[in-house]
Amino acid sequence: MVGALALLLLVAGLVSLPPEALAQPPARMARVGFMAPPAGPTHVEAAFLQGLREHGWVDGRNLTIEWRFAAGQNDRFAGFAADFVRLGVDVIIAGGPDATLAAKKATTTIPIVMVGVGQAVEAGFVASLARPGGNITGMSLAGSDLNGKRLELLREVAPKASRIALLRGPGSLGDRGIHVAQNAARTLGVRLFVFAVQTKADRDGAFTAIAKNAVEAVVVQGHAMFLVERARIAALALQYRLPSIGHTKEFVDAGGLLGYGDDVPETARRAAFYVDRILKGAHPRNLPVEEPTRFELAANLATAKPLGLTIPPSLLLRAQHVVRP
Repeated sequence: MVGALALLLLVAGLVSLPPEALAQPPARMARVGFMAPPAGPTHVEAAFLQGLREHGWVDGRNLTIEWRFAAGQNDRFAGFAADFVRLGVDVIIAGGPDATLAAKKATTTIPIVMVGVGQAVEAGFVASLARPGGNITGMSLAGSDLNGKRLELLREVAPKASRIALLRGPGSLGDRGIHVAQNAARTLGVRLFVFAVQTKADRDGAFTAIAKNAVEAVVVQGHAMFLVERARIAALALQYRLPSIGHTKEFVDAGGLLGYGDDVPETARRAAFYVDRILKGAHPRNLPVEEPTRFELAANLATAKPLGLTIPPSLLLRAQHVVRP
């Protein structure tokens, strides 16, 4: 009797609800498209997931992430972006300038969060850092603007190096970084040689050319391709007995001598903030682009040893990350 009464009350309650409430579909799970240059997930993607959890988002629970990895083949980004548009994702995470450009070409309506992109205004991705103006926002990368500081650090370790190479990644946006490095080279009294690396196939050839020019050290400009190729570049630098400095501590972990630049995992973690704001209704045009607030210095003592170099104690004291033998 009690059960029958409860059933009658339930039916009565349902009948009293407005028709639109009865027809209400279940809450839609948010969908995020994530594309990046590596061959698969790394600690950078793990940092992004951690950032999402800090804002209450968990992949597979209240949102779905569509992962796409280019494995160093940047021409794949256009297809990835088209996939995201077809799937109707709520936001696109674009790792690096090539991924961001592909996303920009694919959609003017889906919000795009760029990560690891320097000179976003010059590239036409945003109108300004404070007021992006369109459907793109995210994290700025200091990148090539730090080339002068990298030259100074490299000379601290290799003070006799007077002929230094700069490895330049694909794209024209590295021009400002080259000017920064050239100005620093003049101040330091060294000769700078610039070698363009447009594709992975150019990588080994660049080091052959470096050797022919009797270069004594190498600066690796900040670029997503060089981050992916860091292990091979570090190995080539060691093979040719060249002190090297890259733009991340990950370059040092891969065998490079020095690294100075943005904290890449922290940048990815902060990208989750933008995803959270956008999924809660914010528009990218109203979310200012964040610039890096701190930079990491890293050193590899194990690499210094076969090069016959001693990393000065003053530099080691300033380093946040040291790889020891």
